Amino acid sequence: MSYYLKIYTSVSGLPQNWDAVIGNHNIMLSAAYFRVLETSKPQNMNCFFVGFFEDEHLIGGALFQYLDFIRHKTFQKDEV
Repeated sequence: MSYYLKIYTSVSGLPQNWDAVIGNHNIMLSAAYFRVLETSKPQNMNCFFVGFFEDEHLIGGALFQYLDFIRHKTFQKDEV
């Protein structure tokens, strides 16, 4: 029995059974929610979708979001 994770950078790459295993139990981890997030996220955000596997079977999932504050105007001051 081996465990591993796989990182997806696009919803289109998720396994076909993602919603059956994960998304149907948590709407915030569903492929439909990820699609909306992927199209409406701010420019300074990158999303990574992670699938956790036991052998070849999907057993869990997670969403990681990376925010680049350097490119975000709200957090920048025009000072030297």
